[in-house]
Amino acid sequence: MKQFKKWMSVCIIAIMACTFMLPLMQNVKANASYQITFKSGLHGTIEGQKAVSYMQEAGSIFPDEPTVQAQDGYVFTGWNKQLPTVGSQVDRKLVFVATYDVLVNGISYIVHYEDEKGLAIATPKTTMGESGSKIVERAKVVSGYTYKESEQTFTLSKNKKEITFVYTSDNTNEKIRYEEEQVNVTEADQNARATAQGNENLTNGNDTDTNKKNTINKEEKADENKTPKAKGNTVENNLPVILGSVAGLILLSGIVIYVIMKKRKQKEA
Repeated sequence: MKQFKKWMSVCIIAIMACTFMLPLMQNVKANASYQITFKSGLHGTIEGQKAVSYMQEAGSIFPDEPTVQAQDGYVFTGWNKQLPTVGSQVDRKLVFVATYDVLVNGISYIVHYEDEKGLAIATPKTTMGESGSKIVERAKVVSGYTYKESEQTFTLSKNKKEITFVYTSDNTNEKIRYEEEQVNVTEADQNARATAQGNENLTNGNDTDTNKKNTINKEEKADENKTPKAKGNTVENNLPVILGSVAGLILLSGIVIYVIMKKRKQKEA
């Protein structure tokens, strides 16, 4: 009887431990996050700094590639290791270091991010590349929009120094929000200026109204680094079942041992 009480005490302690660990393990899993770091390397900066870091929740979308500003005489050529594909989920800590080459014949190029109507939905990226080199650009993750192409590759030249990523809206009724300050000029304003000054003045930039401040859209910019919260995986979703099963097996084992010991005592008697 004493041995049975000992076994039952062990079972009860084990069950209580499983019950206590369940919410604790779920909370730790939900709060898991990883640091994604981009370092500028020897010959440039990133947003005026030597490095930028993003704390991303597990399962969230990998952050957009930051823009590297190379020092005079150098050109940014990529990272020391390949970036995850656009839209990949964060599952570990990562560090990337910018690499450079000596600039010989540089050409400035621009990357546009537009919807299907040709309207900008994110700040264009302007950077320098080596003439004749193969450039690989990645689409940005823009809230409320889906890119048609995740990457574009082109050979930089005087005739090819602009590329455009086209996005479809996830909600056609949603009001377009610009990420950069944009001047709101209505069609009526344009017609009035064209009538008053003539097309020639507009073309030459002599329109007197250009000195006037246009209304600026100051809607809050969408934070491209914000990503959806991590979704629980299969193991996390089944954790209560797993722990419950373990507790049940422990209790069942205690009962079986008690029955066996009781029968053994009856035979000895």
